[in-house]
Amino acid sequence: MLVKCAHCGDEFNIKPHRVKRSKNNFCSKKCHDDFRHEMNVKDMSEQVGEDFKNWIERRYLIDFLSIRNISNILYGDEKHMSSVRNWLNKFDIPIRQGSEAIKTQWIDADERRELSRNLANENLQQESVRKRIKKIQQTEEYKLKQSKTKSGSNNGMFGVIGENHPRWDESRTHEKRIEERKTFEYSQWRNSVFERDGWKCRICNDDTGGNLTAHHLNSYDEFESERYLVDNGITLCDECHKRFHSLYGYGKNTKEQFELFVNEAS
Repeated sequence: MLVKCAHCGDEFNIKPHRVKRSKNNFCSKKCHDDFRHEMNVKDMSEQVGEDFKNWIERRYLIDFLSIRNISNILYGDEKHMSSVRNWLNKFDIPIRQGSEAIKTQWIDADERRELSRNLANENLQQESVRKRIKKIQQTEEYKLKQSKTKSGSNNGMFGVIGENHPRWDESRTHEKRIEERKTFEYSQWRNSVFERDGWKCRICNDDTGGNLTAHHLNSYDEFESERYLVDNGITLCDECHKRFHSLYGYGKNTKEQFELFVNEAS
């Protein structure tokens, strides 16, 4: 028999027994889903006292309420956070991710701050916990993750050089910076050498933090054109670095000297 779609109004054929069973009839699954969505939006609009899309958009994007907060307001608990996410997706409202989402959970959350502070004081001050954290921080996996998260554009000071740097000193000349190896180019070269060598001494594999030096194979003073070539650098620990220079002196050092040093060390 011929009936009208409850959503779009188009006429379509349907078996008589289905008409008796259904209060509303739909010509397609899309019309069925759109109709249910509109009814749900209408119910939610009545609940919040205004257009529901405008309400949830304002609460999430302007008031910076978290999905957890909105779930508590709409449903009285946090068990319906997935429903709130579905509403945001249906209205094409971009969902905050990662650290951006975490930040909103601390807005006007004095009670949560106090709880977090007490838990930190209670747990992190324990000697066993501190030892466990220190052990984790010494693993290769942890060091690699920290290096990746703080390198390049992920570093808050990335690209902040010269006069824009907070520690810029106008009294120091460019020549003085080169002499003291405090230029941006030198810092980039040094980090590149460390990363290539896996942050380990190439002689003894020492990877103690703060104990590494980027050594110029062909000396910094004599081979000016090779100062910032990564291939002209090698990672050494302080002890191996001092041992090399005690044998070959400082200045006018060469790759050939380092090759002899490696052979003697092995």
